[in-house]
Amino acid sequence: MRALEFLTGYVIEKALSVDNIFVFIIIFSVFAVPARLQHRVLFWGILGALVMRAIFIVLGAALLQKFHWVGYLFGAFLVFTGIKLLLQRGVKVHPERNPIFRLFRRVVPSVDHYRGDHFTVVEAGRRCATPLLLVLVDIEETEVVFAVD
Repeated sequence: MRALEFLTGYVIEKALSVDNIFVFIIIFSVFAVPARLQHRVLFWGILGALVMRAIFIVLGAALLQKFHWVGYLFGAFLVFTGIKLLLQRGVKVHPERNPIFRLFRRVVPSVDHYRGDHFTVVEAGRRCATPLLLVLVDIEETEVVFAVD
């Protein structure tokens, strides 16, 4: 029985990792991230994802232990997310319409072009985010969604 549980967990994790790669490819293509910069974003994105997943696991386990009915909420959220993804097939992605993207651009001064492998640059005496930092924020936002499910 333990072997079957292990195999099931292994297959699920493999499927989820392929899902992550697909999302990363979409993000990189939408933001036109040069191939030479993708490793840098993925390194910091995965590091942030590990931290967030650890936090979500600890908080989720504590919630489930204290309130067993929260499991039903998590399940309903997964079903809702799955249906939403199914209905959005073929929809063109517009990152500039994303609420987090818009909030970030409104709050953080930004430049429009990549500046080497820098996440931020100083321009006119002011620190500004490059599109590379926006891509990192988008990857982290995606990882929060993956961590919740």
